[in-house]
Amino acid sequence: MAMVQSQADAGYFSDLHGQHQYENTVADHLKPAEENMCWIQEWYQESWPLEDGPGNSSFEHVASQRGLRIEMEEPEVSRHESVLVFADQASFCKCFLDAAPPQRVGHSHFEHMMPGQPPDVEHIKEVLRRREWDL
Repeated sequence: MAMVQSQADAGYFSDLHGQHQYENTVADHLKPAEENMCWIQEWYQESWPLEDGPGNSSFEHVASQRGLRIEMEEPEVSRHESVLVFADQASFCKCFLDAAPPQRVGHSHFEHMMPGQPPDVEHIKEVLRRREWDL
């Protein structure tokens, strides 16, 4: 069954209506946020390589720039990080760790907790004692 838009709906969802709504509401909401915001138009794109496993892609990028004479020390090879994650209900941290450069995360441990329940403090202390955690 196909949905039929009425003329009123078509006008409501038009670009002109959206622009009009934006212009009428943005000024009221902009003032309170103005002093605490970093607006996206203040940012600019930098072509910088993603970090690699050893952690030296920035060094190689700067060293490869033509006409740029900079004396830099070779960076230390990054070590494997041990990462402990608490309450990753939406799996955001898992996605971050999966996207980390190869060889950067040596050990990760996820402690799953039920939302709304108080954490077991003794269990948390035990997990923290098991090893030295970097993050």
